[in-house]
Amino acid sequence: MQAANFDSILERILKETGKDKEEILDKIDRKQKKMAGLLSREGAAFMVAKDYGIDLDTTSTRVKINELKEGLQNIDVLVRVKQVYTPKKFEKNGKKGMLCNMLVEDETGECRAAAWHNHVKEIEDVRKNQILLLKNCYISVFNEKPSLNIGFSSQIDKKVNETILLSESNNLIKLNELKEGLQNVDIIARIITVFPINYFEKEGVKRGVINFLIGDGTKTIRATAWNDMVEIVSELKSGDLIKIEGAYTKQGLKDIELHLGYLSRILKNPKIEETIPGVEELGGIKAAEEKKISEITDADSRIKITGTILSVNRGRLVYDSCPQCNKKVNKETSECDECKMKGIPTAIISLTVDDGTGSIDTTFFKDGAEKIIGKDADKISDELGTKSIEDVIEEISNKLVGKKIEIEGKVKRNAFEDKLGIGVRSFSLEK
Repeated sequence: MQAANFDSILERILKETGKDKEEILDKIDRKQKKMAGLLSREGAAFMVAKDYGIDLDTTSTRVKINELKEGLQNIDVLVRVKQVYTPKKFEKNGKKGMLCNMLVEDETGECRAAAWHNHVKEIEDVRKNQILLLKNCYISVFNEKPSLNIGFSSQIDKKVNETILLSESNNLIKLNELKEGLQNVDIIARIITVFPINYFEKEGVKRGVINFLIGDGTKTIRATAWNDMVEIVSELKSGDLIKIEGAYTKQGLKDIELHLGYLSRILKNPKIEETIPGVEELGGIKAAEEKKISEITDADSRIKITGTILSVNRGRLVYDSCPQCNKKVNKETSECDECKMKGIPTAIISLTVDDGTGSIDTTFFKDGAEKIIGKDADKISDELGTKSIEDVIEEISNKLVGKKIEIEGKVKRNAFEDKLGIGVRSFSLEK
């Protein structure tokens, strides 16, 4: 089961090429340095041999999971997939790489299988309970247990015509069946709304969280994705059909929430046997109705207006909010009273817009506020530490007042001033 060692590979290259030993060693060293520590010396020698067209003998041996031991190489294992986790990007010695872990099993046990670099894309469409033949793998130890590694010389056979005598697992449930404390939950649903990413620091490390609404016809719920899942969720659009695997549930402020962590995965456009209703039927956001400002009433929901920025209204430009629930944090503790998370600087700005029929106050939050101001919340906070808020607002006014703007947003009444305003969802500003 052992692969050819470095000396035997080197001897084979020298014999078949007639090259000088120092020249071959130099090629191997350069190949290894190019991969910045992501390739063993034997692997680099193997690649140099391949460059010269030398077909090394890599005959592999079929084994069971309970036979896996550290150091085994060139082995084949027939497995069934229990779980595929979210791919991870990493950097080592200045070289970028990718890793995607799976939990696999056979009749004798289960283990971790790690797909490296180019193999990550191969398993994007691998589904739970699928049979795979993992060829020419090697074994390392992870968390004191044998781990299958699918490296550069390995192969993944996804069309193998063999079976494993185990009952298939099925964790798929409906949203109305969710309850607090569930683990390893699978659901199929449609995206209703994806909210902006919130970034925060924890233990000196920058992390991310993103909230989104999903529905499956039985219920609509809030879902939250963390860290590696954040960028994946941010690319989803309203109406996308998805399958979420490996999620867990928690009691939220109003109802059960679905959470996606490092053990979760999202698949787009999964094959389904039943129809999931469309976004509008699920209670999603309808298309904005274009209106004149004078026509806006309390009965309006999402509207679009086009006008000219009349003024930048006086008020705070930054406040601290919870990265999870988006509410203002407690000023004394700088934490959210409900989520117990430290607040993050959040931008906000109010502009008065006029379209010739009337004027209305429009409020921009978070990414929208940062975009129209042209600075992120941290930068705005820094400026307010050295300048008065009047000076900062004057600078913003000089840049924005008089410009044409198109706004989509939600109509809401300001209870304090008893007048209508617009909470901005998106906008387009004249350059």
